[in-house]
Amino acid sequence: LIRSYSINFIIGKANLETFSIPTLQEILETIRKDPNIMVVVEGHTDSTGPTEFNMYLSKQRADMVSSWLVQNGISSKRIITEWFGNTRPISENSTIEGRWKNRRVEIILLNTES
Repeated sequence: LIRSYSINFIIGKANLETFSIPTLQEILETIRKDPNIMVVVEGHTDSTGPTEFNMYLSKQRADMVSSWLVQNGISSKRIITEWFGNTRPISENSTIEGRWKNRRVEIILLNTES
């Protein structure tokens, strides 16, 4: 593991917000510098809404981040995209702050060099 990042989302949305761009640019520069880095992009939601929709939304969020990386020059062969809906919360869903933390995409950078 090289580093892990988190990008948060507005409730019910998969759009990348302007506040996410600096983090994405930092990730992009790190990936560009090292061809041995693989990227795991994991989509998540809070517990608001139906389970099926949350699974779909978490996929949309992960796909949005993966697409942004590809559009900015990272090969799709270096990206693994996964989605988990609301099955892996990192905070409680009973508060606004907790739900905000759970509405995220986690980006994990792995070094594939042995």
